[in-house]
Amino acid sequence: MLFCSGDGLYQLPIHRMCIINMALSDEAIINFLLHETMRVERKEFEGQKRSNENDIIRHRQKLAQEHVSTDMLSFYQTRLSKKRSRLENVTHVINK
Repeated sequence: MLFCSGDGLYQLPIHRMCIINMALSDEAIINFLLHETMRVERKEFEGQKRSNENDIIRHRQKLAQEHVSTDMLSFYQTRLSKKRSRLENVTHVINK
């Protein structure tokens, strides 16, 4: 119980407290707090991690699809230009 003057007694939310041994080094305290935070937030962290990984996969697939589309366009443009040059050669020969 916690006594506040003028307000009386309040129950301490022990279940929401984290006791830290201040005799530990700064690095040990940081590691402890990180461990405690991850223990509480692990599900949300994992969910966000999976979501980000899926976004990366979709983005890579989209880039690959655009790359294939660009390659196909380049291929057909090359073939078309070769056909045009052949056609120009044939029409040049016919017009002589």
